[in-house]
Amino acid sequence: AMKKILNLLVLVLLTPSIFAQEVKHLSAYVKPTGETRYAISLTNNSIWWADPNDGQWTKVLTTGLPTGFEIKSLSAYAKPNGQSRYVISLADNSIWWADPNDGSWTKVLTNGLPEGFKIKNLSAYVKPNAESRYTISLYDNTIWWADPNIGQWTKVSTPK
Repeated sequence: AMKKILNLLVLVLLTPSIFAQEVKHLSAYVKPTGETRYAISLTNNSIWWADPNDGQWTKVLTTGLPTGFEIKSLSAYAKPNGQSRYVISLADNSIWWADPNDGSWTKVLTNGLPEGFKIKNLSAYVKPNAESRYTISLYDNTIWWADPNIGQWTKVSTPK
């Protein structure tokens, strides 16, 4: 009887950690209208967004992403026309972007990056002329940037 009680206690204590998802990545941004948005990915690699004023979370579709993908980093921003863009790097070091309202992901070319590159950090932003820019740092401590519509990466000098 004691063993059954102990097993039940262990099951009850472990159940929340088995089913609860934790926030893995967070990116916050402000739309041109002044509205704030939070974008997150969870440990199950689902992607969600919310307006923090209403707290309603919306799941983003992952159409086009490879089966079994694992998100390594997430960056979100708003374009001047108000459209949101989410950018992720995956465990296989591929980079993808999507409009979270349609969830159709597009792979970004990685021309110019060194063979066997491994992404450490990713950050995306939009310039005043509405051009998007993606920046990454690699595990060899180099920093690179690209226009995602072109996919040609340029190395940036780093502090010595």
